[in-house]
Amino acid sequence: MNRDLSLAELLKPQLPTSTRKDTVLNILKGFLPDQGVTLYVILLLSLICTVDIVVIGNWVETPGIYSAVLISSLIPVCFARVKSHSFFIHAVSLLVGVSFVLYQTLTLIKNMPFMEKVSELQLRLDYWYGIATNDGISTDLIPYTITLLSLSWILGYASSWFAFKHNNIWISIVLNGVSILTCLSFLPPEYSSRFYLYAFTAMILITHISTVKQKREWLKNGTSFNKLDGWLTLNSAVWYSIAILVIATAMPMKIYVSRPVADAWKS
Repeated sequence: MNRDLSLAELLKPQLPTSTRKDTVLNILKGFLPDQGVTLYVILLLSLICTVDIVVIGNWVETPGIYSAVLISSLIPVCFARVKSHSFFIHAVSLLVGVSFVLYQTLTLIKNMPFMEKVSELQLRLDYWYGIATNDGISTDLIPYTITLLSLSWILGYASSWFAFKHNNIWISIVLNGVSILTCLSFLPPEYSSRFYLYAFTAMILITHISTVKQKREWLKNGTSFNKLDGWLTLNSAVWYSIAILVIATAMPMKIYVSRPVADAWKS
């Protein structure tokens, strides 16, 4: 019997290796967003540029802040082709985000069992809230750690959500731009060059999402479009963006300051 079974298996036609690989690739492509992985990589780089400024500022400890933008931005990507209500995806992100932020915050409380860390965190937050609502001053920085980690999570999720669900990259550009400029305003001038790195990723994002939208229109009209065309467009965008940034940094800059506004700001 075993001999017959082995003979049957030997005679059974086998799928070629290339066919198996194609099948696996087709399954993986079914979970990837229509905009492609390239858009996500560029978006992630822009997010890293922003949170890196927070780390450089070192205002408070922010454990896992890079992981926060990575995981939060991946959630909309994973659900990009899943037909489910937006409320469900938001709820998943909220649940994962709260768990992640609390877990990372608990790592700042040392030499305690996990449940005691939870109790200690609750006591410190209650104490901080009591002082804050009574015009007091608290030196506990854990609430600010929670705030920055939460904002990083929201930044990553919102940027990725609008990019992959609505093909809108401007929400990401505005949110990241405001965040990085706000952080740079509290840092020495030598860190201002970091903004140019973010501007570079922003210009690439705009170009790439425009190419993705145009590709859809061409395909609807029956125009052929291959991957090489997309890479050539991206390559041109990279060099044009570099040229623009080099020219912008080389040009002399005259800063006009309103004296009344400056005096009011200093006072």
